[in-house]
Amino acid sequence: MEHEVMNEDDGDSYELSNQIEEDGDENMEDEEDLFGADKHACEELMKNGPQSGLEFESRERIFATYQAFAKDNGNWKISTFCNEHNHDLEPQLSEFMPAHRHLTTHLKVLLEAYDRAGSRLCKSVRTMEVLAGGPSNLGASTRDCRNHVDKMRRLRLGDGDANAIQKMFKRLQQNDRDFFYLIDIGDDSRLRHVMWIHPRSRAAYQDFHDVVSFDTTYLVNQYNMPFGTVVGVNHHHHSILLGCCLLSDERAESFKWFFSNWLDAMGGVQPTAILSDQDESITIALREVLPDSIHRFCLWHIVSKSSKKFRGIANFEMACLDFNRVIHGSFSIPEFENNWLDFQVKYNLHENSWIKNLYEIRQSWVPVYSKHIFWAGMMSTQRSESMHAFFDNYINSRSTLKIFVEQYEICIVDKIRKELQAEYSTKCRPITCVSEFKWESQFAKVYTNNIMELLQKQVKKIWNCNLILLESDSSSMDRYDITETRTSSKYPSPNELHFMVEHRPVGGYFDCNCKKFENKGIFCCHIEGFGIQKN
Repeated sequence: MEHEVMNEDDGDSYELSNQIEEDGDENMEDEEDLFGADKHACEELMKNGPQSGLEFESRERIFATYQAFAKDNGNWKISTFCNEHNHDLEPQLSEFMPAHRHLTTHLKVLLEAYDRAGSRLCKSVRTMEVLAGGPSNLGASTRDCRNHVDKMRRLRLGDGDANAIQKMFKRLQQNDRDFFYLIDIGDDSRLRHVMWIHPRSRAAYQDFHDVVSFDTTYLVNQYNMPFGTVVGVNHHHHSILLGCCLLSDERAESFKWFFSNWLDAMGGVQPTAILSDQDESITIALREVLPDSIHRFCLWHIVSKSSKKFRGIANFEMACLDFNRVIHGSFSIPEFENNWLDFQVKYNLHENSWIKNLYEIRQSWVPVYSKHIFWAGMMSTQRSESMHAFFDNYINSRSTLKIFVEQYEICIVDKIRKELQAEYSTKCRPITCVSEFKWESQFAKVYTNNIMELLQKQVKKIWNCNLILLESDSSSMDRYDITETRTSSKYPSPNELHFMVEHRPVGGYFDCNCKKFENKGIFCCHIEGFGIQKN
């Protein structure tokens, strides 16, 4: 049998070559079934060897028959020998030849250990090359290592994804009764959806269910199953994973399945607000399953499309900047309405279908319409995407479902350790105040270090604020105009923004139209500056 010389960089050829080796090994065990519908061809090959014109009913039977032809009473024998070389003899290239490549038992053990620990293959191979004294001394290529890791993963998977992860989930639930999981099997007995929630996530949700983000842009490419995550924010301003799922598709029914079961696992407590991508299927599911939750679209995904949507405009770069100003620089609904109309007029976008659609759903994405609601500072699904980046250290597109879940558990343990580290820093290494204001030291006693750092950013901006009294009524409300001077690399000259602060002496009421406190839970520099300059 002739074997075509294949380029190692050719992915398709590699897969076929790899499959030949695997099929050959497996079919050696089925020699008693060699002679079937193609009995004549099998007899000819066994008797006279490979020759043109022989026909077999399947590729598997070809490989099995050829392997049997090469054996004699259980021993391998050389049937043909050619003393001519088809290449120049270059010893320095020998390490790349299959006959000179071999994974020792020690290397195999190391590879599997690194893989179970979640190490990327390239890093594992590099480490072993260093231990061996260089790549040429390793005795195997990166592809050899990858083939072995893939084989070990298949062996570890054993009885199939559904059964394997179900056994794993049961074991995790035996270790902790609060571990929640659900597996959906279709009518064809195939796995459709999987979801699971770590016990610590269920406990954290009781305290941090104000706002969550849901995202499905992270794919497990080997199965093409969308990986959905529910992410919240804790008191350290850390992203916390509140549940995840692997879905067979992105239809509304699939999202309904997840959200309804996730809600049950969380004791039926709906989040106050939820953020997601602008996806119709997700919107339908949330409207039905979480009707009491305020739903908003990811601002970043919408704004990021502007450069493409405005490409036909003469000065599209300026149009993109002005579009951002309209969105982020409008501090009241009337102001936004006026700015939006001016923007349309300036760039002649009255008939632009994308602009029309965005305006119709403006309450679902423009910050000014929901800035009075607590969003923990989330305006986009960036929290979910940062969590995905964290997962990148443990899984990749070649990960099987079972390995995916295994590495998820390792990921969770690592996240817990980071949270404990932040807890330790807050209690044992309190942050230093940046001012001599007594109220800052008071905040430092109740805030975590990470939240204090956010507050201190506002403290440092106080000196950029100027206060002007607009109207005063000592019995009811005082109103002040706060001018904040901002500098940005995008704009050569300082940019002055005006904010309105209202103060009610009775009861010590403060309100700023930037709504940073309502939206993020942090006092803005305008209110802080008012307190200083007023006194």
